[in-house]
Amino acid sequence: MRANSKNKMERKVSFIEEKLNKIDIEKLSKESEFSKRKSKKIKAKDFILGFFMMANNRENHSYQNWAIKIGWIIKDSLSKQALWKKMCQEQIVFLKKTLSAIISDSLSSKSNYPQSGKLKMFKNVIIEDSTCIQLNDKLNEAYPGNGYKNNNDKTAILKVQAAYNITRKKFVRLEVTSFRENDQGYSSKIVQILKHGDLVIRDLGYFVLKVFRKLNKEGVFFISRMKKRVNIFSREDEVVIDLAKMLKKRGELDIAVFLGKEEKLPVRLIALPVEADKSR
Repeated sequence: MRANSKNKMERKVSFIEEKLNKIDIEKLSKESEFSKRKSKKIKAKDFILGFFMMANNRENHSYQNWAIKIGWIIKDSLSKQALWKKMCQEQIVFLKKTLSAIISDSLSSKSNYPQSGKLKMFKNVIIEDSTCIQLNDKLNEAYPGNGYKNNNDKTAILKVQAAYNITRKKFVRLEVTSFRENDQGYSSKIVQILKHGDLVIRDLGYFVLKVFRKLNKEGVFFISRMKKRVNIFSREDEVVIDLAKMLKKRGELDIAVFLGKEEKLPVRLIALPVEADKSR
């Protein structure tokens, strides 16, 4: 291995170790039953560090190399068979808990500011979003990519759905899904974790009027960008509103309207003009 590559790998591993040192990783391991008893050789922290050492190496990504890297950490030999025995459902739960704890710790250190008085009226304020991660193409069957547009596409893409409670500063859901499970199809699952008096803030991808209606019925507040080509009706006479024309005339809007031809969902609509994208 070249000196520059080795130094780069060591910096990455050092960064991961720094993050792991900020959380009680052994406690998370026991809670998830990944470590059902005190391990004689493989500790939870060494298990993760060894993986990143292997993943950031140009050598083959294999159980053998992973075991070798853990051996370097614990200064003892470790067989790939012993490592293979750690592959279980509990391992997935443990890794989710670890990722959640690390992100929560990072967010807490960056959000030490007084909570807005307007947010205090809500029991919980939950932000939900998703992100995609490109994987090795060999994982295409488990995490298929954009195949619904191109049947010959064999890329592998993983999607992470995350819901974070900024009131309590913790994740209420962190789920790994297929790329093909889009945000709109996932939208209704938020109902499982919301209660009366909560506020949920989500991006345009989760915009589904039927879901908003259900949230409204349950006494849950929501904030969302508005989808194009959705019918907007006046509350007074239920006449369709020309949003662009009204916005041009008034400069900005903060009005009560109905959304959807069938749903007629009562919402508060806030609209502000933006400059045209000159790059297009």
